[in-house]
Amino acid sequence: MSGREVAVFRGHTKYVNGAKFSPDGKYIVTASADGTARIYLVHIQDLIALAKTRVTRELTCEERQLYLHENISCEDEK
Repeated sequence: MSGREVAVFRGHTKYVNGAKFSPDGKYIVTASADGTARIYLVHIQDLIALAKTRVTRELTCEERQLYLHENISCEDEK
C-alpha cells in the first residue's frame, strides 16, 4: 500500500477512524472522530477503474482476481 488517496468521500468534519465495505460491496460505511457514521453508495467498477490507473507494478494473477475482480484462471502461473 502506498498511502495515496484513491477516492474522497465527503461529509465528516474530523478524521475517519474506520471504514468497511458491506458484504455485497455496494456500500462503504465510515466512522469518524466527529461522532458520526456515514454510508456511501459505491460503484465498485468506478473504483476498480481508478485503481487500475494508479497501479505502479504488474499485479499477480491472484491480485488481479482479488483487487480488480477479474474472472481469470491462474493455473498457468503456477
